[in-house]
Amino acid sequence: MINVELLTFGTTTVGLAPIERSLPPRQSERKAARAVASYLLQRPVDIDHYQDGAPFISDFHGCVSISHSQKYIAVAIDNHRSIGIDIEDISRAKRMKRIAPRVLSPEEIHAYAEPQEQLRAWTLKEAAYKAARRGVDFLHHIQLPTDGSNVLVVCGDELSIVASEVRDDIVLSLVTIP
Repeated sequence: MINVELLTFGTTTVGLAPIERSLPPRQSERKAARAVASYLLQRPVDIDHYQDGAPFISDFHGCVSISHSQKYIAVAIDNHRSIGIDIEDISRAKRMKRIAPRVLSPEEIHAYAEPQEQLRAWTLKEAAYKAARRGVDFLHHIQLPTDGSNVLVVCGDELSIVASEVRDDIVLSLVTIP
């Protein structure tokens, strides 16, 4: 039995669960994603992928987004709007000083100055990329809010930041197309 934490954000439901690492990594992650999606939809499911890599569940007409870290799987579902979720282990914040200039603008680096905040910025960009479902350059095509608002921009289109949390061991961000 999988231990799922449920998070609800308007019409979006997120299931967050630890990944049991008894199998090789990809198999463990797929098994955990299937278990959480089945838990959310209250029935057994299979997860497939579109050509662009986005996940879908046959006979579910809503949107699905999946992310994993070393320790956790996050599955988001919404019946009405396109969504993107990203989760990262907080331990990855140490690497952000090196990565930030490649994915964050100077204004974003200033607004998200601390390593944990830069990791949060990364998860926001990753979630926006998943919600938008198009090839974009994180540095040039995704602009994060630097004024505290909940709107970010992907190639001129506004997306909503529904959640962006820094916890003790993870950073989790959820973005939707309104």
